[in-house]
Amino acid sequence: MTVNRTIYVDMDDVICETCRGFLKLLQSEFDRCVAYEDVKVFDLTKSFKMSFEEIEEFMERAHQPDILSELTPLPGALETIQKWVESGYRIDIMTGRPPSTRKISEEWLDRHEVRYSSLNFVDKYGRREFDSSFSEAMTLADLAERRFCLAVEDSAATAEFLSEHEVAPVALIDRPWNRNGVNGSIRRMTDWRELARVCPAPGN
Repeated sequence: MTVNRTIYVDMDDVICETCRGFLKLLQSEFDRCVAYEDVKVFDLTKSFKMSFEEIEEFMERAHQPDILSELTPLPGALETIQKWVESGYRIDIMTGRPPSTRKISEEWLDRHEVRYSSLNFVDKYGRREFDSSFSEAMTLADLAERRFCLAVEDSAATAEFLSEHEVAPVALIDRPWNRNGVNGSIRRMTDWRELARVCPAPGN
């Protein structure tokens, strides 16, 4: 029997500090100030107190290369991924970003020397009706057919989906927007350093 040694790793707010970067953009270009700890729901129209039209404009700007290129890695993420790769694991990055961001996403990963096997765009949040680039993305039905030895996520809804469909055991990186409770099979991690201690060799 072949041992599954593929790890699912989300990108935004798992590998890189996307929310903090977006909050800087929100203040500098949209003249709104929201504290990080006040981003209590994943729906940014609510957390940022924006209309649908405003959030569409914001997200268009937020996914431009000059914004995404400036995001910083989360402490411990790159080191842990490196150790997993050295231990023989395959890293599949599964992101909810628009597929139109592939080039800048790959450039960011390469610049930060993230060793990964594939970068996969997944329509996690039903966005293809608003963004035509999601026609290239994997659907949730596609994702449900995949299997990993571990998944690292920040979205509670996606973590629940992965767990319920037995896609992978899930480690949820603690964030203000995912603290309303998830099912007991999902392991909440304070940060990557805790994750590295708990899962030095996923699936073993």
